[in-house]
Amino acid sequence: RVADAISRYANDRHFRQSDDGRVRMYPSYVPVGKDTEAESKVLTATGRRAAKNPPVQQFPKWVRHIITADDGMVFFEADYSQIEAWLTAIECRDERMLELLYSGEKIHEWALGELRKVDPRMTYHGAKRVVHGTNYLMGWGTLQKSLHDDGIYVEAAVVKAFIAMMRSILPGRTNWQRDVLAEAAQQGFV
Repeated sequence: RVADAISRYANDRHFRQSDDGRVRMYPSYVPVGKDTEAESKVLTATGRRAAKNPPVQQFPKWVRHIITADDGMVFFEADYSQIEAWLTAIECRDERMLELLYSGEKIHEWALGELRKVDPRMTYHGAKRVVHGTNYLMGWGTLQKSLHDDGIYVEAAVVKAFIAMMRSILPGRTNWQRDVLAEAAQQGFV
């Protein structure tokens, strides 16, 4: 399965033997601060750096473990999703969201516990998808596809129940979303 996925995105020239004797992939990355036209096309809109030769950001998540950082460099993962949760909580002034964030609890872990009341198969990554999806008013079909893309296969009725639950337990966010949509419609944006 991994070999098939890799062959869709990379070829032999992207691999070499690492110091530990394993064959690993060594993609190229655009250095921070470069602003030539060719290099800027590889940067993402959010400021993250993107890989090229091969474009590993297009690999399925379960394949990415084969990627090795360049000599003298390290990879790290940062969960910026909490930042979005903070901004949403502050903007909408939802008491439950603010309480969770100020207490130090991760909103996705809290959501996982709540969502498992609807479907015990829910995962942490699925809970993150539901939180983000409901923050951005994602419809049930799009949210279901997003969960499926993460390997979480739930029925439409379950996804609808997730959305309804999140709306009911975060009333401040729900009311704020309603008000923002009404204002956007009034101004001709929706």
